[in-house]
Amino acid sequence: MSWRGTNKTLQILEAAEQGRYGVLAAITPSLVHAAAAAAKIASVPISIHLDHAQNFDQIRHIADTLPFDSIMSISVEAETGRIEGGEDGIMGTRDLEGILTSPEDVEDFIRAGVDYLAPSVGNLHGDYGPKGPNLDMDRLRGIFKALNGRVHLLSKACIQAGVTKFNVNKLVLDPWNDYIKTNIHKPITQVIEEGIEVTTRWMERWMDIMGSTGKA
Repeated sequence: MSWRGTNKTLQILEAAEQGRYGVLAAITPSLVHAAAAAAKIASVPISIHLDHAQNFDQIRHIADTLPFDSIMSISVEAETGRIEGGEDGIMGTRDLEGILTSPEDVEDFIRAGVDYLAPSVGNLHGDYGPKGPNLDMDRLRGIFKALNGRVHLLSKACIQAGVTKFNVNKLVLDPWNDYIKTNIHKPITQVIEEGIEVTTRWMERWMDIMGSTGKA
């Protein structure tokens, strides 16, 4: 099997082009060159998202030296309040109590010149646990109303409340991990190839759910 047949990034890109939807790729700094190359040759919009950048010097280095602005303008996303939970790349928030965003926070957010708001409305970093998500939709609607169309906001109920950006990393990697665990007895190349097909199908499913399919 060729490297193209085992590369998840290329498989997702091919699925996006077939479905005609854009992709927002959340990456680490080490992957930015490969992601930038993929974005340049894609026939659909590809944005590169440096996830969980919390160190000012790192952000400055990335903005100055890595090919973000060579493929797009650099925009900034900020979390207001504090989102609970733990996830790769987040410094020391796993045991901290969440602080919810209020509609009154919006003016400070706008004055800071940030492009994307990631509000804290009961959403978590990482796993929600057996009870699942418990989102304060009234709070989210209030935040969206306070924004009043002046900036872009980051499942269908959330979209109706005003959300336009979703991170689905865990939602597509969990099926991949489950498939690998239950099929590890197969030849490794077969497991990887079939696992990529599983991941691609889940990417397509979530693009359909979010209403992105066919809109690029």
